[in-house]
Amino acid sequence: MSVPLSRIGFKNYTAALKHLNSVNSILKAEGILAPSSMSLANTFHLYELIGKPLDRIPTIHIGGTNGKGSTCLKMSSTLSSIGVRTGLFVSPHIASCRERIQVDGELISEDDFVTCLDRVVSLCNDHSIPATYFEIIFIMSCLRFEAAKCDAVVLEVGVGGEWDATNVISSALAVICSVGMDHMRILGDTLEKIATTKSGIFKRGGIGLIGPSEVESTMRAVGESRGCVIHSLYDSLDTLSSLGEIPRKNTHPLTKVVDTVAVNESHNEEAGDRSVKVNASHVDTDILNSQIALAGLCLLKQRLNTEESVYPSTSGQRLIRSMNLTDASILDRIISARPPCRWEEISLEADVSPLFSLLDDEQPSTAPRRVKIKVILDIGHNAPAIEALVHKAQDRLGGLPVRVLCGMSRDKDANTCLRLLSSLVPVDKIHFVQSSNFRALSTTELENIVSKVHTENLPSSDSHTSTSVPVELKGSVLFDPASSSFTRTSEGTNTMLRRVLGQMFLECSQGAYQQGEYAGALLVCGSGYIMSQTKLELGIDEPNDIVALERDS
Repeated sequence: MSVPLSRIGFKNYTAALKHLNSVNSILKAEGILAPSSMSLANTFHLYELIGKPLDRIPTIHIGGTNGKGSTCLKMSSTLSSIGVRTGLFVSPHIASCRERIQVDGELISEDDFVTCLDRVVSLCNDHSIPATYFEIIFIMSCLRFEAAKCDAVVLEVGVGGEWDATNVISSALAVICSVGMDHMRILGDTLEKIATTKSGIFKRGGIGLIGPSEVESTMRAVGESRGCVIHSLYDSLDTLSSLGEIPRKNTHPLTKVVDTVAVNESHNEEAGDRSVKVNASHVDTDILNSQIALAGLCLLKQRLNTEESVYPSTSGQRLIRSMNLTDASILDRIISARPPCRWEEISLEADVSPLFSLLDDEQPSTAPRRVKIKVILDIGHNAPAIEALVHKAQDRLGGLPVRVLCGMSRDKDANTCLRLLSSLVPVDKIHFVQSSNFRALSTTELENIVSKVHTENLPSSDSHTSTSVPVELKGSVLFDPASSSFTRTSEGTNTMLRRVLGQMFLECSQGAYQQGEYAGALLVCGSGYIMSQTKLELGIDEPNDIVALERDS
């Protein structure tokens, strides 16, 4: 029996958000670490108290070092597009905690957020369950999806797999998109250890799908030992293509093999083994994630058709059983769906004619001279993701002057990430910010890493600060080149963003380019925790917890 929702405590969304944000600090003061280590007892207890709602709904459980968020959105949005009421749980969020819980692409409302949090906190208090932030919000999502009468649910793993709070559910399909070196403190210091932990989402009697990986054999062995039927991506696509479930092989971008293997392979003569390295720079990650989503949807359809008695039949589930995955509109939906801040392009435009006239030592021109700069937001934050990002930038931004605005967490391989970024732009075009996350590296630490990587210190400032004419952008954001010298201090993301963009507009005002073309590009990357302020500063209108907290404070 499920527990009914009831609103009993927090007066509004801001009060609820403040409480949720304080949970892990309160637990830490009591000696309880977050995430809960090697135990799902708290989440199991809460999940049982609310009646295990997702065990009655076909649920797709998606993990992996990179690509899981994109694959989740591709699968959930495709299901929603054919009329299947679909819940989506993702983490972390970019601008609003409400992003983590969605139904058919709509964020959980502030009122429903408060209602769900009230209920979970009450259960924690009544049953003495010291649940963490992530455990609480996951259980909130279960309540929301049940109340919304979802026909299907897509869950993104938080970290790892086996000991992640989301792993209390019984999934219709478990997917691992990729395995790379990330979260080593929690998951282990080798790809095999990380793969083993991630493979903990494979369950007895379940179906598993794994993306291309040099540790595919490890994941397969773990999954099969648990009694799960494991499918590899390209074997699945071949089989599904031959059955006519998807377009014929090589007739569509989603049925072509993505080049994921580097030309050179390492061979250990003494050990007698041959290891193939996956090279992210050769991967179109968006197509790869789309292929995983396509194969996953096919496997879900097959399971629902062969095991009709497993889940109570709904009109939405009947749509899954009959969906046509050769339909061009569905395939287009899979490819086009992309979460925020995954190569998200934003166009900024300004009239720089005052700057242009002054710099050319001419009389000010009355004719506007508009400059366009492309801003790319990408939360790539580990070495494989940054490598793929650099490759995409080289491919798509060729010829444009590029600067990078970067923040990173201290549990990432910042040395490798910054070495990769410096292959895209000179080090004096890389600018640093420190996010508000407690694991964030300071700007000084990031500069020191770059200095060691390149054996020389970064310049303390740029020289182009000769004018004081401000540049007014569409959207009423003001960038003043007079304050755009890069002083390498611990400034907030919004301040540094203004400085970098002000400098770029100043430089671009002197360039030669055709009207309407982009004159430069700014790549913002390295951490999801710098994106909220970045998007707010750029005037993007979307739910933002910074605004919510200020509104009700």
